[in-house]
Amino acid sequence: MPNQTQPLRRAIVQWTIAAVVFASVLPAGAQGPPAPRLPRSTAPVVEGVRPGESIRQIVAPHTSLTLVDLESQVVELPLRIKVVDGHNPDIVTITAISGHQLRIRAESPGVTSVKLIDEEDGVRTLEILVEQDTRELEAYLTKLFPGSAIEVFGFRDAVVLRGWVTDPTHIPRIIEVAESFVAKVHNQLEVAGTSQVQLHVKVMEVQRSKLRELGFNFVIGGDNYFVGNSIGGLAALAGPTALSPGTVPAPSVATSALSASEMLFGLTGNTTTFQGFVKALQSEALAKVL
Repeated sequence: MPNQTQPLRRAIVQWTIAAVVFASVLPAGAQGPPAPRLPRSTAPVVEGVRPGESIRQIVAPHTSLTLVDLESQVVELPLRIKVVDGHNPDIVTITAISGHQLRIRAESPGVTSVKLIDEEDGVRTLEILVEQDTRELEAYLTKLFPGSAIEVFGFRDAVVLRGWVTDPTHIPRIIEVAESFVAKVHNQLEVAGTSQVQLHVKVMEVQRSKLRELGFNFVIGGDNYFVGNSIGGLAALAGPTALSPGTVPAPSVATSALSASEMLFGLTGNTTTFQGFVKALQSEALAKVL
């Protein structure tokens, strides 16, 4: 009996080991072969407007747009956009956000234009200027040279420095800093400050009441007119000044004009008489240089 039961025991042990190994290979709860994986969708994912991203409304037929290198701008048209054409992809790339909106990303400095045609065949043209990002250079110049006002304009492989500095010795240092960013630097900086002008001034003290007196009165008359001047009362008119039709005007001056005037003169013609009275007095040695 022992010789007959030993093979049976071996078979039972082998079957048990095989069952344990097979159970460890299959996942728990598995009822059959796993289902095949479905292929992923190859359709592009459309990204909407990002938080804090501004939207530029495009209404006019021609619009200028300035971007800094590697920045983006969302533009929006009133109608759905049908065609986007004409731009240089090396300068800007354009992706659709929705039927009305596009995102324009600046790729490299330069100038390009893009034509947008809406669903009603309306055409709008964008003139896009992509500038170099000079904000880092401006930040260093502001920190290194406080009190100066420096603007940095980038184009191609060069920059232009504009503004003013308070110390002329700062200009070579500013250019040296700028040359560490770009190869070519165009200097348009000015030195701010007050200009000094040398004046030769002579101060004098003058007695106003005794410096000069000047007066001139006159009267002129004809058959049908007269004109007189009595400013200052040097030769006041004493005769009739009212005019009557058919009568010859005959104005006269007061007798005080003879003593108040230093010069008397007159002219007469066939029908016209002119009289003048002048008073002129200039006092000397009335001014003193201080």
